[in-house]
Amino acid sequence: MNLLWIVLITIISSGFILVKFSGYSLLIIYLVFITFYYTKLKSICNLIKNNLSQKQALILALVTLIVIVLIVPYFLYPIANLGFKGGGGSDADEVTAAAVKALINFTYPYYTKSYLGNPVGPLPGSLILSVPFVLLGNMALQNIFWLTILFLCLKKILGDWRYSLLFIWTLMFTSPESLHELIVSGYKLSSTIIVLVFLILLINHLSRNNISYWKKYLSAIFLGIALSSRGDLILTLPVFFSFLMQNVGPKKSIKYFLIVLIAFIIVTLPFYLYAPSGFTPLQVQSGKILYLDPILNLIKVILMIIFCLLISMQRMKNNKIKFLEGCAIILLIAPLLAVATSCIEFGGLDFNDLAYSFSSYIFILLAYFLRVIEQK
Repeated sequence: MNLLWIVLITIISSGFILVKFSGYSLLIIYLVFITFYYTKLKSICNLIKNNLSQKQALILALVTLIVIVLIVPYFLYPIANLGFKGGGGSDADEVTAAAVKALINFTYPYYTKSYLGNPVGPLPGSLILSVPFVLLGNMALQNIFWLTILFLCLKKILGDWRYSLLFIWTLMFTSPESLHELIVSGYKLSSTIIVLVFLILLINHLSRNNISYWKKYLSAIFLGIALSSRGDLILTLPVFFSFLMQNVGPKKSIKYFLIVLIAFIIVTLPFYLYAPSGFTPLQVQSGKILYLDPILNLIKVILMIIFCLLISMQRMKNNKIKFLEGCAIILLIAPLLAVATSCIEFGGLDFNDLAYSFSSYIFILLAYFLRVIEQK
C-alpha cells in the first residue's frame, strides 16, 4: 500500500509536465522506472550505507550543490526563460522579483504584472522570504538555497548524511516536476520545503524540554510566515494541530498553534485589507481550485473540510510518518478536486491543476524514506 501511494503521487505530480513536453509514451516509461526504483529503495539505502562513509556523503553533497549552482542559474535557467518545446518561457520568477522590488520600495506589490501580463501568485510570506535572493540579483538561487537547508535538516530527520544525500538525489533527479521547478525558479519547490522544514522543526522543539522558549517561538513564527506563501499549504494545519494534541498536550498545542496563526495573519491580512480587489494571490491560487459555479464551490469546500477532519482524527502518537502521510493526502485532494470539478463544469479534463500536487509528493517521499529506514 505504501508503494502504491508513493508511485501514485509521484505520477500525479510529474505526469502533466512529462506529457506536456514529451508525450504519453515517456510517461509509461517513467511509471515503470519509478516503480522499480521505489521497490529497490531499501536495497539502494543498504548499498549506499555499506559503500559510502558519512564524510564521503558530505563531499558528494557539496559536489552536487556546486554542479547545480553552476548549471541551473547560468545555463538552464536562461534557456528556460527563452522558451523550449511545449512552452514559451517562464515568467514565474520575474513577476515574483518585480513584486519583491515593489515591496522593498514600499509600494503595493500586487499591482505588478509580468512581461506576459500575468498577475502575482505567491502570498506575502513568499515575497518576504524572496527578498534576499532579489537583492542578490538571482531568483534561481532561492530553490537551491532551500534545498541545501533541507539537506541539513534531513540529517536530524533521517539520522544519516548518506540517507539525506539519497533523498535529495531522489527528489531532484527522479521527479521531472522538481527539475522543472528548479530550472524555471518556480515557487512550489521552495515554499513546500520551507513549510516542511518548519513543521518538523517546531514539532521537534515542542517535543523536547531542553529547547529554549525563544527557539520554539521563532520556529512557530517562521512557520506562520512560510504558510503565507501558497494557499494549499494551509491545509496541513488541521493535521499538524492534531499531531501536536496527541503528542505534546492541549495547552502547549493551542499556544503554539495560535502563534503560527497570528504570524500568518499579521503577514497576510494587511496586504489583503489594503486592496481586496487587487490582492491577486486570492484570484490566482483560488482559481486553481475554485470555479464559477457556487454549488460546486460549496461541495468542494465541504469535501475538503470532511477530508481534513477524517485525516486529522487518525492516531499519530509518536508517529511522524503518519503525520507526513496525512499532510500528503490532504495536499493531493485539493488539486484532484479541482480537476474533477473543472471536468464537471467545463466538460473536459484540464490537468494543469495537478502540478499543485507537487507539495504532496515531497511530503510522501519523506514519509516513504522514513518507512524504508525503519524497516532496515
